[in-house]
Amino acid sequence: MKRDEVLANFGRPMYRQIVDWIEGAPLSAVRPDGVIVFVWSYLNQVVRDAVQELRDTAPYLTGRYIANIVLLVNGQQVAGGTGDLVEQARIDINTKGVVVLSTVPYARRLEVGKRKGGGYFIRHGEPHFVQQASIVIANRYRNVADVFFNYFELTDPHLLVPGSPSIRRVRGRTIREIQHPGILIRPRTV
Repeated sequence: MKRDEVLANFGRPMYRQIVDWIEGAPLSAVRPDGVIVFVWSYLNQVVRDAVQELRDTAPYLTGRYIANIVLLVNGQQVAGGTGDLVEQARIDINTKGVVVLSTVPYARRLEVGKRKGGGYFIRHGEPHFVQQASIVIANRYRNVADVFFNYFELTDPHLLVPGSPSIRRVRGRTIREIQHPGILIRPRTV
């Protein structure tokens, strides 16, 4: 059966099974003139590759940026830290969108910040690395998912980073919201 072939060859994609226009019905319920439809979602694989691409292209000096990569599934943080973030996140077939980003307070500065002398803040890698990672993933999965680079505001992002203070002061004012560069992934649906 083609379904088993796809499951064996493509890394266990998620799917919805529709038999005679009834979602979730068993395959044995098909009528002789009936229709079986599988709606495939490769969102797990796209997110897994996006995390890996970001880990591969991120500058590495202390490792904090990479260690603080998190997933926001449908707007809620569900995974972070090391290990397989996709397994921790439990992305399912009904997931509308996943954001991959790092919660370190200097993430935006690494992406676009400049020094006083005009040079890029980042010295151990290329600037705009999150944007480049999103372009690579968007090109690789252009028929499967919509992938966008954007900036995302996290309210009190420092609460997400273990050991960091929840409030940061910059020039006498309290900072609670910081825009973080990230990769937004939305599955394409039929």
